[in-house]
Amino acid sequence: MIGVAILIVFVTMVIRTIRRPGVSVALLLLYFAGKELIQVSIPFFAGHGPVLNIAIFGSLGVIWIYRAMRGRAELMLGIPREYGLHLMFFGMAILSMLWSMDPEVWSHFLERAPNLIVYAFVVPSLIASTRGIKESYQWIAWVGGAMSLVCLFGYSEWTGSSRLILEADTDSGMKLLNPLAIGIMGGCTVIAASLGEFPRLRVVALLRLAAAAAGLMVVARASRGDFFATLLAVGLFGMIPTSTSKGLQGRRLMAGLAAVAAASAVLYYGLFLTDYWSRYENLSQDQGTLLRQEMISGVLDYFVEHPGTWLFGSGWFSSYAIIGFYPHNGPVQALGELGLVGAALWCGSVILVFTRGLRLAFLASRESSRSLDIVRPALALMLCTLISNMKAGDCVDIGLALTLSTASQIIRRFRPQSQKSLFR
Repeated sequence: MIGVAILIVFVTMVIRTIRRPGVSVALLLLYFAGKELIQVSIPFFAGHGPVLNIAIFGSLGVIWIYRAMRGRAELMLGIPREYGLHLMFFGMAILSMLWSMDPEVWSHFLERAPNLIVYAFVVPSLIASTRGIKESYQWIAWVGGAMSLVCLFGYSEWTGSSRLILEADTDSGMKLLNPLAIGIMGGCTVIAASLGEFPRLRVVALLRLAAAAAGLMVVARASRGDFFATLLAVGLFGMIPTSTSKGLQGRRLMAGLAAVAAASAVLYYGLFLTDYWSRYENLSQDQGTLLRQEMISGVLDYFVEHPGTWLFGSGWFSSYAIIGFYPHNGPVQALGELGLVGAALWCGSVILVFTRGLRLAFLASRESSRSLDIVRPALALMLCTLISNMKAGDCVDIGLALTLSTASQIIRRFRPQSQKSLFR
């Protein structure tokens, strides 16, 4: 029943995307976690995962074609220059496969191509109008909060002694699913519930707090890196006043303290009272941390020792030939596989979007512009996926591409304001 309910929600979000393209952002950010819950509930999808991808991604492709035929793909002409830099990086990555050291480069690419097309191209062009982006935060909070509760109490046995990992029954036996998908969903839920714009009702505020608490417990038990990324994103952008607040007012301060107290209680019950807390102790000596450091060092050492790769790199996916896997760090992989040129494009696009978006976030309070309040959660989601990319991501990261393009489209919509000085 849970899997069927999630399928119905996904179909509803697809239909809503026709009139509110921004809802597709919520759909994609929640998709892989929802897919895992469906696979646990409906064994057919555990053995035929691509069927879900084809159905959901194919539907978004049809919507894109429909809007383009109706002349609404102002879309393709509406790629912001900030995100254009990231697309140039993607183009360079694809071109670099011609000199990649990995003998299986094309099989790796074909495996990732459908997700890349939808996350980095189809939806970023759909949301050029930015209609529905504010609504997408509400979808993330409510659907993500419900899925977080399901993860905690619906499928996983509450033994309090292990990492939050879902299992699906396949023909070949039980299959462990990726906990990072659950962690990202939990982190996005916390950010959307904390920073998104919602109706100002007391019951809504309580539901937001419940969704954030459930998401916080999930991300804390699923992924340490996403947990720290979520705390940093919410803490940083939560301090920036909105259009209706001027600094720390009394009621706002009390609400913040109450939320912190609730979050602390949730963490104490969901994390610190379990044996899983041991994963947070001695992080520098953790096997996973040491392995990531070793992979990063291997890629950087090869880059330094081979000057011929300094400019354009050794080619996308070459890390597989150098260290046997990708280094779990986007900027390092960009430098090693695409050289200084690729790293400059990658870093340049991220820095440009973040700085211009941050300017808009501060202007929202100074100019009392409620329409600018959609910037804070967009940048927080981007920062969260950026930090996550530095501990587990690929340089061609679909999650980062989606959140970066969302922030870029908002900047494009408010282009005049984004160029204003904060010191006038």
